[in-house]
Amino acid sequence: MPTGQADLITTSEAILSALRPSPGEIVLDLCCGNGLVTERIAPHCGRLIGIDFSEPLIRIARSRIPNVEFVVADVTMIDGKLLGVDRVDAAYLAFAFHNFDEAKARKLLTQLNFIAGPKFRLFLESIPDIARIKAHYHTRERMAAFQMRKAEGTEQIENWWSAKRLDAVARAEGFASEPRMQGADRVNSHYRFDALLRLLT
Repeated sequence: MPTGQADLITTSEAILSALRPSPGEIVLDLCCGNGLVTERIAPHCGRLIGIDFSEPLIRIARSRIPNVEFVVADVTMIDGKLLGVDRVDAAYLAFAFHNFDEAKARKLLTQLNFIAGPKFRLFLESIPDIARIKAHYHTRERMAAFQMRKAEGTEQIENWWSAKRLDAVARAEGFASEPRMQGADRVNSHYRFDALLRLLT
């Protein structure tokens, strides 16, 4: 989730800059949560569909943006029938890719490939960068606490990625991944990166 209004604004701007949705396009907000980001992106799309497994969060999102479609579902299990579409033009996933291990990422990309239109692009926002893990856990005590939470299964940032590993996973599922450094105005730019995925040609 965004850490505040400024974070919400810069994240939404990054999504729009990467995807450049047109008024006729169908866009998915994957792991949309309570719709904070959805609310900012929806006016720029022809049709936006928010998807999240949490029914309570979807209820909040529906009350916040009644003119947007929301679906309660696991994003790794979506298909055209569930969404009521025959193709999707773009998708984004904000503040949530740290919940995806390799197996879950592959499942997501597999499902998206089934419904992707010819110009489909996917923007993965705020991916924890394994090469910069010490920039986040920058003291011995913080690193020790992280390792303890990881062992206990209570660590919130579950999965750290490298750009190379992400591209390898993406290519195995029919996509190419372009890593993007976050601007200094982004709250977590010291240890996270973004990625724009497109279908392999």
